[in-house]
Amino acid sequence: MNLLLLLFIFLLYCTPTLAQNQANEWFFGENCWVSFKTGSPVVQSGGALYTYEGATSISDAEGRLLFYTEGTTIWNSQHSVMQNGAGLVGGTSSTQAAIILPHPGNPNQYYIFTSADRTNFLSGSGFHFSIVDIQLNEGLGAVIEKNSILLPSNISEAVTATVDCSGKGYWILTHSEQGNTFYAFHLTRNGLNTKPVVTSLGTPSEFYFQPFLKFSPNSRKLALSNNQDAAPALSIYDFDNTNGTVSAQKVLLNNPKEGCYGVTFSHDNSKLYAGHRGTEVDTYRDSSIVQFNISLPTLEEIRASMFHIKRRGIALAMQMARDGKIYVTQGEYLAAIEKPNL
Repeated sequence: MNLLLLLFIFLLYCTPTLAQNQANEWFFGENCWVSFKTGSPVVQSGGALYTYEGATSISDAEGRLLFYTEGTTIWNSQHSVMQNGAGLVGGTSSTQAAIILPHPGNPNQYYIFTSADRTNFLSGSGFHFSIVDIQLNEGLGAVIEKNSILLPSNISEAVTATVDCSGKGYWILTHSEQGNTFYAFHLTRNGLNTKPVVTSLGTPSEFYFQPFLKFSPNSRKLALSNNQDAAPALSIYDFDNTNGTVSAQKVLLNNPKEGCYGVTFSHDNSKLYAGHRGTEVDTYRDSSIVQFNISLPTLEEIRASMFHIKRRGIALAMQMARDGKIYVTQGEYLAAIEKPNL
């Protein structure tokens, strides 16, 4: 983990396309909890989660909190450690430490996918999943399968997911720590296919230490950022949610000294936003939030559309909320991009 992130501890999670109420509750940073139950963000108290980077949570279809995690511990709706919920092989310093998905074939079960951070050897390595049965322990849930391994090594800190072409299943995607390989796992009503769809394309990167992955709302585009001194810093791809393959890499930022961290798309899929580190020695002075118009027909036009919508402030994680705004962690504050389609 970049030590600079210790100064900017408030970080959001990423979530795939779920029922609207299932993404109501956001837990992140130093015991931070923001609820979108009313449609607008309302600060809550009592959250137990403390993390430097990625986290995730899930509610039921009516918007009632079920549980949340930062990749190593699961807390239930009463903010206590879930039964068998400690010791997950994730990492509190992973850019995207975990992601939660409902089992398409069992309304009581949820899959948690975890990515270990590369700097904490105690957290292990590789890509794992665990399963929660929420009806156990009087509705507070329990982990019934823990730390089942999907990929043993050379896996980055990033994980994201999106719906498949049926709208009933999910694709879960991660990336190699070094190289140029994507791994996509398919979750359906029959369970998880543990054999990934493997796609390798583009020039292999020597170092993907701090990547961030995000799907567009329509599942057709994928963004990959890199916050370390290795090119490319920001790329977009096409994604086929019928078979899980990635294609058509477009490198938007290729200077190895201008890393990016959080990325997200506008609701209408036409804009890409990224927290841009800049190239100056004074990172705070040179950092900004940048926007690309990815609906333009050519790569040259997309690159030329880069627009700095906010300067002088390190933008970390970004996430679209149910109110249509993009929320950005910035220092001790949450900022909002009010009209991200513009």
